[in-house]
Amino acid sequence: MSFKNIQKLILASGSPRRQELIAHAGIPFGTIKIDAKEHTSRTDQEKAARALALSKMRAALKTYLPGPGEVIVTADTSVWVDRTVFGKPRDIDEARSMLRTISGRSHQVVTGVSLCCLLDENGGDKPNLKTVTFDEVTDVHVAELSEDEIEEYVLSGDPMDKAGAYGIQGDFSVHISRLEGDYFNVVGLPVAALYRELKKLDAILEKERSV
Repeated sequence: MSFKNIQKLILASGSPRRQELIAHAGIPFGTIKIDAKEHTSRTDQEKAARALALSKMRAALKTYLPGPGEVIVTADTSVWVDRTVFGKPRDIDEARSMLRTISGRSHQVVTGVSLCCLLDENGGDKPNLKTVTFDEVTDVHVAELSEDEIEEYVLSGDPMDKAGAYGIQGDFSVHISRLEGDYFNVVGLPVAALYRELKKLDAILEKERSV
């Protein structure tokens, strides 16, 4: 990625998968830690994803304010089955249950992303910030899983830190029969959509500089 006015991303996430995707995008980045909720009572999957990403952004801004040329990035990825959200499993039994539910059918992976940058340095007490929030949806089709396959995968430990109890980029990839949408969205960050939104922000910053 190459922009005129954006020099660095600040990723408010400890996810190694998101960090790897940002690194492959080719733009310098740093990371910060935040403490924000990852659960919502909303039943509209796109609104829920955006709400969680925005909640994380509010938490990030309490820790770090973007400087000139910086964009803070927050994201939240969730798995939805029949309008019910599947977060990270609390224990092995819940991981088994989630895998049985997604077996032999399709589900949606939704990532909400929030971006925040400094529009200008007006010298006041409150910085002039611009925040943009969007979401990306991918349909994922999972093959029928046997109980032995579920047990083997659960005992590997891989499901325990992943929404929906699986990671598409690991051993579970052999069970993904079809994708409709952005693969990287399922990994944890919709890179193409992120690039489009960053281009829009870069154009806004260019306009601000020319005023």
